[in-house]
Amino acid sequence: TALLVRPGLAVHGARSMRLAWRPGRTRRGLAYADVAGIRVVSVHLGLSEAERAGHLVRLGHLVRSSATGGVVVAGDLNEEPGGPTRRALERYLRDATAAVGPTFPTRRPHRRLDAVLVTAGLRVSGARRVQDERTRVASDHLPVVVDVALP
Repeated sequence: TALLVRPGLAVHGARSMRLAWRPGRTRRGLAYADVAGIRVVSVHLGLSEAERAGHLVRLGHLVRSSATGGVVVAGDLNEEPGGPTRRALERYLRDATAAVGPTFPTRRPHRRLDAVLVTAGLRVSGARRVQDERTRVASDHLPVVVDVALP
């Protein structure tokens, strides 16, 4: 889990943290920073509903405690739209990638596990799924790109 930031943008308070973990499961985490006045969080949530519920505690705190001009949460949520984790997040955030289509698996995507969620005050000018030969070999998930206007 990482954040990539365009050169020249002001970045403050960059941190990463491990999320709640259960023995026998892959350790998950998140990274976050305040970038040009927006709290940006990159996540990779757990496979099970119980894991994701535990992850929501930390993630929810980051979203609610932000004193910035908006919040963006992006990553592999490991849950399709309408699931309990997404419903909880969508109390505070809207899905900017609702129309991009499925992202998993890369060869024949049929599940939308990846998303970019933003606070209502942020202006999104575009969202797309990137699907080409490079993205098919880079990961088992297709990347999504969202254009967000800076405050």
